[in-house]
Amino acid sequence: MSKRPTPTPTPKKPEPLTAPIIADMAPGEERGDAQAPGLRVRCSATGKKVFFYRYRSQDGALREIILGDVGPLTLAKARDAAMKKRLERQQGKDPSAREAQGA
Repeated sequence: MSKRPTPTPTPKKPEPLTAPIIADMAPGEERGDAQAPGLRVRCSATGKKVFFYRYRSQDGALREIILGDVGPLTLAKARDAAMKKRLERQQGKDPSAREAQGA
């Protein structure tokens, strides 16, 4: 009898974030948004939720930029902000360098 190779599980693709999904997040949970690549939301141990943009810099380092707290920053505005950061990356700019300069 020959052994069958164990299939490698395929990672779940992120689904679009919604307000109810964000509201139901548990402490320590992090989710990505299918509608805005790089946009993520994280729920801290205290229950505070924050939107951030994650990307790879030119040197391959994984970087994150906090966009704002969930509540004051809506999902729609977080998506817009993430797409602007993504456009900067596509233009060869490093969005975190702009943040460091206070822009």
